[in-house]
Amino acid sequence: MALELPQQIQAIDTAPDFLQEPLSKLVSIPEVSITLMTASHQDGWSLAINAMQDDSRAIDSRLYLRDGHIKRIRRACIVHVEDRNGSLGLLVLLEATPTQAYLLTEFPANEEGVSLALETSAIKFLTKRRSLTSGTIQQLRQIVRKRRQK
Repeated sequence: MALELPQQIQAIDTAPDFLQEPLSKLVSIPEVSITLMTASHQDGWSLAINAMQDDSRAIDSRLYLRDGHIKRIRRACIVHVEDRNGSLGLLVLLEATPTQAYLLTEFPANEEGVSLALETSAIKFLTKRRSLTSGTIQQLRQIVRKRRQK
Protein backbone atom coordinates (compact mmCIF):
# COMPACT_ATOMS: atom_id res chain seq x y z
CA MET A 1 0.00 0.00 0.00
CA ALA A 2 1.46 3.36 -0.97
CA LEU A 3 1.27 6.10 1.61
CA GLU A 4 0.44 9.70 0.87
CA LEU A 5 3.31 12.15 1.28
CA PRO A 6 4.17 12.92 4.90
CA GLN A 7 2.81 16.26 6.05
CA GLN A 8 3.38 18.66 8.91
CA ILE A 9 0.57 18.63 11.45
CA GLN A 10 -1.24 21.93 11.58
CA ALA A 11 -4.72 21.69 13.11
CA ILE A 12 -5.82 18.57 14.93
CA ASP A 13 -9.54 19.35 15.07
CA THR A 14 -10.24 17.02 12.13
CA ALA A 15 -8.43 14.06 13.71
CA PRO A 16 -10.45 11.01 14.85
CA ASP A 17 -11.53 11.04 18.51
CA PHE A 18 -8.87 8.57 19.65
CA LEU A 19 -6.17 11.00 18.44
CA GLN A 20 -7.52 14.28 19.84
CA GLU A 21 -6.01 14.14 23.33
CA PRO A 22 -2.63 12.60 22.45
CA LEU A 23 -2.07 14.96 19.52
CA SER A 24 -3.02 18.03 21.56
CA LYS A 25 -0.45 17.00 24.20
CA LEU A 26 2.13 16.28 21.52
CA VAL A 27 1.79 19.63 19.74
CA SER A 28 2.19 21.41 23.09
CA ILE A 29 5.79 20.20 23.45
CA PRO A 30 7.99 23.21 22.64
CA GLU A 31 10.57 23.05 19.84
CA VAL A 32 9.24 19.78 18.43
CA SER A 33 8.26 19.17 14.82
CA ILE A 34 5.59 16.55 14.16
CA THR A 35 5.10 15.01 10.72
CA LEU A 36 2.09 12.83 9.98
CA MET A 37 3.25 9.64 8.27
CA THR A 38 -0.14 7.90 7.89
CA ALA A 39 -2.35 10.35 6.02
CA SER A 40 -5.07 8.25 4.43
CA HIS A 41 -8.04 8.60 2.14
CA GLN A 42 -10.37 7.30 4.88
CA ASP A 43 -9.92 9.92 7.60
CA GLY A 44 -6.75 11.79 6.62
CA TRP A 45 -4.92 10.66 9.76
CA SER A 46 -4.75 6.92 10.28
CA LEU A 47 -4.48 3.49 8.68
CA ALA A 48 -5.97 0.16 9.62
CA ILE A 49 -3.36 -1.59 11.77
CA ASN A 50 -2.94 -4.24 9.06
CA ALA A 51 -2.91 -1.81 6.10
CA MET A 52 0.65 -2.57 5.08
CA GLN A 53 0.56 -6.31 5.70
CA ASP A 54 1.53 -7.93 2.41
CA ASP A 55 0.45 -11.48 3.05
CA SER A 56 -2.75 -13.32 3.79
CA ARG A 57 -2.11 -14.11 7.47
CA ALA A 58 -5.21 -14.19 9.62
CA ILE A 59 -5.76 -11.08 11.71
CA ASP A 60 -5.89 -11.68 15.46
CA SER A 61 -9.39 -10.98 16.79
CA ARG A 62 -7.95 -8.63 19.45
CA LEU A 63 -7.01 -6.22 16.66
CA TYR A 64 -10.71 -5.69 15.96
CA LEU A 65 -13.08 -3.49 17.91
CA ARG A 66 -16.79 -2.77 17.91
CA ASP A 67 -17.93 0.49 16.38
CA GLY A 68 -21.64 0.52 17.08
CA HIS A 69 -22.96 -2.66 15.49
CA ILE A 70 -19.96 -3.02 13.19
CA LYS A 71 -16.77 -4.93 13.96
CA ARG A 72 -13.74 -3.28 12.34
CA ILE A 73 -9.96 -3.35 12.50
CA ARG A 74 -8.24 -0.94 14.89
CA ARG A 75 -6.58 2.13 13.39
CA ALA A 76 -3.13 3.52 14.01
CA CYS A 77 -1.67 6.96 13.43
CA ILE A 78 2.08 7.32 13.08
CA VAL A 79 3.90 10.61 13.44
CA HIS A 80 7.60 11.33 13.07
CA VAL A 81 8.81 13.45 15.98
CA GLU A 82 11.91 15.64 15.63
CA ASP A 83 13.60 18.39 17.54
CA ARG A 84 16.46 20.67 16.51
CA ASN A 85 18.93 17.82 17.15
CA GLY A 86 17.18 15.39 14.81
CA SER A 87 14.79 12.48 14.97
CA LEU A 88 13.22 11.35 18.24
CA GLY A 89 11.49 8.44 16.51
CA LEU A 90 8.16 7.28 15.17
CA LEU A 91 5.27 7.61 17.60
CA VAL A 92 2.47 5.11 16.98
CA LEU A 93 -0.94 5.99 18.41
CA LEU A 94 -3.07 2.85 18.41
CA GLU A 95 -6.85 2.99 18.66
CA ALA A 96 -7.85 1.50 22.03
CA THR A 97 -9.44 2.64 25.27
CA PRO A 98 -7.33 4.40 26.34
CA THR A 99 -5.28 5.17 23.22
CA GLN A 100 -1.99 3.27 23.30
CA ALA A 101 1.26 5.01 22.35
CA TYR A 102 4.53 3.41 21.31
CA LEU A 103 7.67 5.47 20.70
CA LEU A 104 9.83 3.49 18.28
CA THR A 105 13.29 4.91 17.75
CA GLU A 106 14.70 2.07 15.66
CA PHE A 107 12.78 2.68 12.42
CA PRO A 108 13.37 5.31 9.71
CA ALA A 109 10.75 7.90 8.84
CA ASN A 110 9.83 6.34 5.48
CA GLU A 111 7.35 3.81 4.09
CA GLU A 112 9.39 0.82 5.24
CA GLY A 113 9.72 2.31 8.73
CA VAL A 114 5.97 2.94 8.91
CA SER A 115 5.27 -0.65 7.89
CA LEU A 116 7.66 -1.99 10.55
CA ALA A 117 6.22 0.39 13.16
CA LEU A 118 2.66 -0.81 12.45
CA GLU A 119 3.70 -4.43 12.81
CA THR A 120 5.75 -3.81 15.95
CA SER A 121 3.01 -1.84 17.69
CA ALA A 122 0.43 -4.54 16.87
CA ILE A 123 2.73 -7.16 18.41
CA LYS A 124 3.29 -5.03 21.51
CA PHE A 125 -0.46 -4.50 21.86
CA LEU A 126 -1.20 -8.23 21.45
CA THR A 127 1.47 -9.26 23.94
CA LYS A 128 -0.03 -6.92 26.53
CA ARG A 129 2.85 -4.48 26.48
CA ARG A 130 0.51 -1.56 26.89
CA SER A 131 1.84 1.96 26.85
CA LEU A 132 -0.33 4.79 28.05
CA THR A 133 -0.21 7.92 25.95
CA SER A 134 0.38 10.23 28.92
CA GLY A 135 3.52 8.33 29.96
CA THR A 136 4.90 8.23 26.43
CA ILE A 137 4.31 11.96 25.86
CA GLN A 138 5.96 12.69 29.22
CA GLN A 139 8.92 10.55 28.13
CA LEU A 140 9.18 12.62 24.93
CA ARG A 141 9.10 15.87 26.93
CA GLN A 142 11.98 14.63 29.10
CA ILE A 143 14.04 13.58 26.08
CA VAL A 144 13.54 16.99 24.43
CA ARG A 145 14.47 18.77 27.67
CA LYS A 146 17.70 16.75 28.03
CA ARG A 147 18.65 17.27 24.39
CA ARG A 148 18.04 21.02 24.71
CA GLN A 149 20.53 21.20 27.59
CA LYS A 150 23.35 19.76 25.46
